[in-house]
Amino acid sequence: MIAPFSFIKSSAAAAHDPATDNLSVWLRSDSVTGTGATLSWASKASAGVSGSTTAHDHQTGYGDVVFQPSTALNGHNSVIWEPTYPLLVSGDKARTLLGAGDSTAASYTAAYVVQPISANVFGVDGGGKTTGLNSTIWGDAEGKLVHAFMDDGGTCKFGVHHTNADASTEGGTTPVVWPGGWGAWGLVWVSYTNGGNVRVRINGSNVSDENIGTNQGPVAAGYPSYMGTLGGGLYVAEFRLVEMMIFPGQALTGAALTTREAGYFATRYPSLGL
Repeated sequence: MIAPFSFIKSSAAAAHDPATDNLSVWLRSDSVTGTGATLSWASKASAGVSGSTTAHDHQTGYGDVVFQPSTALNGHNSVIWEPTYPLLVSGDKARTLLGAGDSTAASYTAAYVVQPISANVFGVDGGGKTTGLNSTIWGDAEGKLVHAFMDDGGTCKFGVHHTNADASTEGGTTPVVWPGGWGAWGLVWVSYTNGGNVRVRINGSNVSDENIGTNQGPVAAGYPSYMGTLGGGLYVAEFRLVEMMIFPGQALTGAALTTREAGYFATRYPSLGL
């Protein structure tokens, strides 16, 4: 049986320019200004609305997020979330950036070129039995929607959690092992189809495809977009990030993902081995 996102790698892939994509968020490290407490990360312009979104800015009182010119992936500088519990926050609501308004859900796709370093919780599971307060790469201020790194007895895992207070439901993907473990760079895709189906793809391999049984978002309200700690500093992730994209209202197909992997990410970050 052929997996939904199966593909044949090609060294002759056509180039792909993300500026032609409909993106609500497109962060690349070359658009960072400041460092430490002054760090601000503005979205780049695309064919969508990323150029008009609010920057993800350092949140005072939550430790420093650091721009590290000396720590690069294929020559591209990184931004590092270091203890104690650093946080970037946007004035835009997380669900707005995903293409949905208050108390509604929408399909979306997110991509991260990221290096997990550590996390202090293990809080996403396939049954949705735990809360959304996890060590997030990206999510919302109340933990209703999170893309999270977790530490399962020393093993680095990745998962997705949604809460829908309208229906009093929550659900999470079964956590998957991060290839190479803590300290390994990777490209991770989260492709969500409105209705509850989540697909996770890491470094060109499809690692999860399941229905979590819930849409995203709390009742009649949206919360700001967060990158980093949740729970007032209780749920802490340490990681480096060089690039992030959100495709609002779009559950990208396997073909669309491989076009972007082969035509953009593989060229920009060859060490990922895409």
